[in-house]
Amino acid sequence: MDRSAGNNWGWFKSVGAFFRGGPSRLSLDDFQKAAYATRQLNEWFGAILPLGPQTVSELTYRQAIQYFIEQRPAQGRVVRGAMLSQDHPQGRLLTQVFLDENNDLVADASGKACGRRLVVHRFDSELQRTFGDKDLVIVE
Repeated sequence: MDRSAGNNWGWFKSVGAFFRGGPSRLSLDDFQKAAYATRQLNEWFGAILPLGPQTVSELTYRQAIQYFIEQRPAQGRVVRGAMLSQDHPQGRLLTQVFLDENNDLVADASGKACGRRLVVHRFDSELQRTFGDKDLVIVE
């Protein structure tokens, strides 16, 4: 895979179309780029969030939304939250972050993103329905 073309994200459209039920074929190169981007994103979240992931046996929709309410940063910049769900050997890796009006991550005074990462063995049915076939959910 050619990582030198890292600033050329045109390939990302074909990957997105594939997962949205578009073309039935995805090139090996595009698949490798998507896998690489996913690993990089996971490493990036690991570096910018304050702690490693906690493990929980089940997470409910109510608990996920409650986190955004109870742990909302004091800065008035928070406009919405985002939940990213990724495959994990023990279930799902859930990343919850707060976003400002420009959809930028809200960070604390030390520069760490305000949010958390959880290894979740299972989602309740309401949270499963919320994600459906998507990996990213925006909460407003």
